[in-house]
Amino acid sequence: MEKNVRLKIILPDRVYREQDARRVIIPGLEGDMTILPERAPAVVTLANGYVRVLDEQDNVTDKYFIIGGLANIADDVCTVSSGAVIPEEHIGQYGVFNYVNWRSQHKRKNEVIKRYHRRMRRVDEKIKHPQ
Repeated sequence: MEKNVRLKIILPDRVYREQDARRVIIPGLEGDMTILPERAPAVVTLANGYVRVLDEQDNVTDKYFIIGGLANIADDVCTVSSGAVIPEEHIGQYGVFNYVNWRSQHKRKNEVIKRYHRRMRRVDEKIKHPQ
């Protein structure tokens, strides 16, 4: 019987996906890394890229685009911890780079609005309580 690798993709708030695979390819900072059964334990820093799940014929069965993270590999389990995962069906619809840019701009926009409100509170305090 052939052994499999157990893939777990974990987001900050939940377990996104858990499945068995013959092989898993993860996007390491220094290049893609193939995870096989009975591999030596390791912790890998991940770049933005695809986590690909392969079957017995080395065909890609599932693809997930992750936004960085860490992979912990031990005891035939590959645990991928990431800040965000974009399923393949959404990538074709929105485009990865558009999604990543939108998220980063949205985050920056919220930070700018918070800073503006903080400054306005300080101005209001100075007006109410002049020194």
